[in-house]
Amino acid sequence: MLTTILLFVLILFLVVLVHEFGHFYVAKKSGMRVDEFGFGFPPKLFGVKKGETEYTFNLLPLGGFVKIYGEDGGHRDEPRSFGAQPIWQRALSIGAGVIMNFLLAYVLFSVLFAIGIPTSLGDETPENVQDIRMIVAQEPVEGSPAEEAGIKPGDEIISIASGGESLDPKMITEWDNFIEENKGSEVVISLYRGGEIVEKNITPREDYPRLEIGGVQPGSPAEVSGLQEGDVIEYLRTENDELSGYGLRVENVQNFVGEHNSEEITVFILRNGESQEVSLKPTMQGGEAKMGVILIEKSPTGINISRVGVIEHPWYMAPIKGAELTWNMTIGVGAAFINMLSTLVTTGSAPADIAGPVGIAMMTGTVSDLGFAYVLQFIALISLNLGILNLIPFPALDGGRLAFILVEKIKGSPVSKKIEGYAHMIGFITLILLIILITYKDIMNL
Repeated sequence: MLTTILLFVLILFLVVLVHEFGHFYVAKKSGMRVDEFGFGFPPKLFGVKKGETEYTFNLLPLGGFVKIYGEDGGHRDEPRSFGAQPIWQRALSIGAGVIMNFLLAYVLFSVLFAIGIPTSLGDETPENVQDIRMIVAQEPVEGSPAEEAGIKPGDEIISIASGGESLDPKMITEWDNFIEENKGSEVVISLYRGGEIVEKNITPREDYPRLEIGGVQPGSPAEVSGLQEGDVIEYLRTENDELSGYGLRVENVQNFVGEHNSEEITVFILRNGESQEVSLKPTMQGGEAKMGVILIEKSPTGINISRVGVIEHPWYMAPIKGAELTWNMTIGVGAAFINMLSTLVTTGSAPADIAGPVGIAMMTGTVSDLGFAYVLQFIALISLNLGILNLIPFPALDGGRLAFILVEKIKGSPVSKKIEGYAHMIGFITLILLIILITYKDIMNL
């Protein structure tokens, strides 16, 4: 546990340091006076002064800051003040943190493509794939045999045995078929966890819902069509295609919706013991077709298995592949933030799948067990999330500060120092309260 906490702090330190260094570097190069470079939020624990800048470590390790002289709107008549600089230089110094987060993600993705990037494979095996594993991809379904047995995300499936028969599964279909054949019988699952082999005994259920809707996005095609949380999806159908049976996995449903993004899809569901059907047409979000539902994959065991491998590309292709993935992930993460904000505004509660500091720390432990490449990928994703979060035009975030500069450009004069100060203070308090709310949710889910 201590190792996980230390790794989490190091990851957080890295992405925050990179972000704040962007602000610091551009401000310095623009001739501004930087009074403080801080990791974490006050109260201050200790600091070291070098030149005109004090480098501080603060009590709340939830971010960082660069304090630029005159950033509060004062001292505009002094040449090294933030307010005395041209609008474009001020905007660049504020946006530089986000740029650095994107750059860090790009560098890490490019390195990963060169040394081997973890990829979900399904039952297909592309070229240049190595280190194929069958892992538990998510928390087991609540109340399932897997949850009761203590199976955890990140556990690697080594073998499964029942009634004198055993299997070392290499394909998801092999796993599914073995479980199907042994429903109602005790099976022994050998797992690799934290450098050790552990065994778990479970009895796959004979009666269970296959794929359940865990949430519906407000205003989405799913909500408009009448789909509800708790509905069990029996199968999907278009005019010329159908997805049913063991094909009803989260990844397969996403692929099916993507392949039929311009068609009407009929969703057959089970609600309160009665079969119903609804029709919808997916919408495009972040370049992907979406129904607007959170899917919970339930199975006889309650385990969501993912077949993953490491794919390596030639070094000269790695920067290109890194740029492609950075762009695609930026679009995807941006769409996820829009959905999150929509849910917050319309329901007043945080989406079920959002994680705060505690949740991210728990993910760090899971990722570290999988290996170095997975940790690098995790850092890249956190860096992207931090960059996109800071682009939101909300007071106290970089996007909010850029919004005030835009208003200044449009109206030809700065916004009142008092008004902007109050806005950023209220924004900061709101963000802290939101972090506390999400952290409480994370703790309740432990």
